[in-house]
Amino acid sequence: MLDDLIKGVREYISDRFMSPLGAALVTSWCGWNYKFILIALSSEPVIRKLHLIRMVYQDSSWTLLLLGPSVTAAIYLFIFPYPSRWVYAFTLSRRRDALDTLRDIEKQTPLTKEESQALRDRFTQIETDHLAEKLRLNSALDAVKDQLRIALEGKQSVEKELLKAVNSSLPPANSDGGDVPAVNAEISDEHSASKANPSLPPFTPPHRRVMREIGRNKSSVSLAQISEALGQAPDVTGLVLDDLMIRDMIQETRLAQREDGRYVAGYRPTKSGIRFLLQDGGV
Repeated sequence: MLDDLIKGVREYISDRFMSPLGAALVTSWCGWNYKFILIALSSEPVIRKLHLIRMVYQDSSWTLLLLGPSVTAAIYLFIFPYPSRWVYAFTLSRRRDALDTLRDIEKQTPLTKEESQALRDRFTQIETDHLAEKLRLNSALDAVKDQLRIALEGKQSVEKELLKAVNSSLPPANSDGGDVPAVNAEISDEHSASKANPSLPPFTPPHRRVMREIGRNKSSVSLAQISEALGQAPDVTGLVLDDLMIRDMIQETRLAQREDGRYVAGYRPTKSGIRFLLQDGGV
């Protein structure tokens, strides 16, 4: 309880006397009443101290205790800031002039041998860091190129395997040779379709069946509809569709929008595809 009381009194006094007015009054009062402070802190007996204090304040008690400290505090609070502001601005101006003079002298002063060597070493270190970063980025780029090349080779090998699997699933020709002309015609069409771009795989019967299925519909047809109609896997149909788009025989359209925001892709023949279907009899 007593500790709380002392703490509350200390906080109250701190709040009152830590303000500019309280600090100014306390400082001014101590300056005017320095004799009282010296007598109070002396080693004289108490009776002697009281007698000396009475002698100090017997003629000018109001001046020392109230009037003098109040006037001094007022001068400090209301008059002193104006010359203090001018002196502070003048000091900062002189300091700025000194800094400007120092910069001018430093610009005119040549670098010493040690400073030149330090700058040269710093530039060399920067160039070394840049070269190391460049080599690191080049290595990372080469690694990415190798990964892309490996992925492309894997994709091409998978496409070849799928085409082989599709071709192996086709029915064999009759032994009497009745279907040989039709097969030869299809082979000649394959070679003629791949002449424009030799890097493309040959035009196979799955290409022809997909083109006929797309030409059989009046509007765009989706991947699922083509796979279901032909009775083959969607992966194989997708590869054939990609190849036909590369040959500019079909084009992709948007059929409908899914709940996740993506569109269902549809396919319809281009002018080249329509020309092929007219020649092949697919439309």
